[in-house]
Amino acid sequence: MSDIGPADWATDREAVAKLLRRATGPHDDDRVRSMLTQYERGAWSLFVLRQSGTVVAVLGVSGGEQITIQHVAVAASVERNGLASRLLKMLTESEGWKRIVAETDDEGVGFYVKTGFVVTQVASPHPSVNRYSCVLDVGSEPARPAPAT
Repeated sequence: MSDIGPADWATDREAVAKLLRRATGPHDDDRVRSMLTQYERGAWSLFVLRQSGTVVAVLGVSGGEQITIQHVAVAASVERNGLASRLLKMLTESEGWKRIVAETDDEGVGFYVKTGFVVTQVASPHPSVNRYSCVLDVGSEPARPAPAT
């Protein structure tokens, strides 16, 4: 059984930190501490997905009517089981958000394409890394390529 809800910082902090390290790279503890502070202080919102009481996926967002996905991470033991998609679905079914935006790299772009985001390649600060802007207008049908004529 799994459920989605807000993080309980008294019990979830270490599990969340581990997933954020997975999303950002394992060697950036200062960055992970900074992100945890943003979530704990309420500047950003964090949703966790638990299976049998254990946090196995996180989705972090910021913003108002247009929200920005800050982080999506799934534990390696349960990846490719639709958990990130479940978190995103919860987000798109929530009230008040008109647009969801994200920025990602080659590793994550397929997830956004698969879930209906319009994806555009953007300039990257690192020449060897492709970056993409991803936009989903909530309540609209996913963008589809025009049929060939």
